[in-house]
Amino acid sequence: MSGAAAVRPVTPPADADPARQVQREWLVTNGIGGYASGTVSGLVTRRYHGWLVAALPNPLGRVVMLTHLSEQLRLPGGRRVELRAEETEARLELHGDPYLAEFSLVDGLPRWRYNVDGTVLEKRVVLAHRHNMVHVTYRLVAGDGDVLFQLRPSIHFRHYEAAVNSELARYSPLAVNDRYDIVGDPSFPPLRMRLHAGDTAFTHRPKTIS
Repeated sequence: MSGAAAVRPVTPPADADPARQVQREWLVTNGIGGYASGTVSGLVTRRYHGWLVAALPNPLGRVVMLTHLSEQLRLPGGRRVELRAEETEARLELHGDPYLAEFSLVDGLPRWRYNVDGTVLEKRVVLAHRHNMVHVTYRLVAGDGDVLFQLRPSIHFRHYEAAVNSELARYSPLAVNDRYDIVGDPSFPPLRMRLHAGDTAFTHRPKTIS
């Protein structure tokens, strides 16, 4: 029996219509009803999308705890590159698509590889089995010099079938050692975030997105 991972590349052709990219979706489950899902481009197109949709005890059920992560690279020369995607009334902006060298499923789990002028960043998403816990891992595969990587989480605690424009709660951040807890509506548990890397820091810069 081989121990090699099964890799299935599903990268679209380079001349694919960007508008069609947002129709390609991925899904990872945790075995108890929770999941993470989204589009390959990173754009949130459904109310059911989320990086962590937790399966909580009744009467809560499935709750969107972490909507998505916006990512930015700062290269050694100081250039900043956005990998996020967003849609406004005026246009669709898929910032990361020009740099997406490959999207594949590795043993059924999603893997992205971005190539920005020779700096190659790999991203993977996996959910802990039977736990409401998502691991998003980033790995620098190739590149010269130090690269600064910035993540901005988007949070809106709500039932997964609730409208995305439902009323926002007041969120309070709480630093606990190397963990950062986000507390919102008291009927929901807090979202606990932790960074595992050599030189990392949480910076609190709240922003409301309408």
